Amino acid sequence: MPPNLKQVQAPILKDTKVTLNHQFNIKRESKNLAISGLCVMNNNDIVFADSNSDRLIIHDKNGSFKFEFYTEQENSFDITQLDDVTVAVTSGDDEIYIVDLSDKKVSKTLQTKDTCYGVQYSNGAMIFTVKEKGIRKISMSDFKSKYIYKNNISWGSYITTFGGNVCFTNRELHTVTLVDSAQNIIWSFSDKNVLQQPYGVTSDIHGNIYVAGYRSNNVVKISHDGKSGVEVINHGSNIDCHLRAISYVEQTKQLLVTSEEGTVFVYDIK
Repeated sequence: MPPNLKQVQAPILKDTKVTLNHQFNIKRESKNLAISGLCVMNNNDIVFADSNSDRLIIHDKNGSFKFEFYTEQENSFDITQLDDVTVAVTSGDDEIYIVDLSDKKVSKTLQTKDTCYGVQYSNGAMIFTVKEKGIRKISMSDFKSKYIYKNNISWGSYITTFGGNVCFTNRELHTVTLVDSAQNIIWSFSDKNVLQQPYGVTSDIHGNIYVAGYRSNNVVKISHDGKSGVEVINHGSNIDCHLRAISYVEQTKQLLVTSEEGTVFVYDIK
């Protein structure tokens, strides 16, 4: 374990504890590895997106490398599971790729006409952030799309959904915002003493939000009502570890956090 990284076991909000279970390094292709997205499949395999290439990297739940896949479609940014073998990958440009991991091929390319970043699959639709414009939804049944929230959203915003609401990050304003289906802002969290340059965001079944702070190099848990934000993981000033992608796994009650440089930390949440 790098010297500046310590196991965390800190009380958060009430009686929840976060404990480091294990960590592993993602298989590298070059020194320019930049992990920007991850998703956990139904079989517990973990798929990572490398924003410095068109590469998807798959490891099993224990951290062992399984295979990698080159989409040959420019870069990758964020990733979400669609079904047991299919994922959607945003390009950080104006395309979303549907990738069949079993056949190791891009089965469909969707032209978004807008620069898209964070993505989440929910109730038969892909929901994704669009630079400077807001949040769009694409139905997977007919591929029709519409804006479900219109506002200026920064470059590199990530997204999560729960209970019909959408939560997204804004790295430029250091904010995390929750909106409902009528485009009303339910709450917006901002505290630069705790969270700086939020990137990846995920939620549990209770609506609690976990956010990776890229500049603050930590993870902050925000209560479902947006009133409380508490640091639960702090990786300090380690210049070789900038936390970016994050995912909560309900089945195992674990939080996966990945540094941009390719180290994966698996935390138990109790």
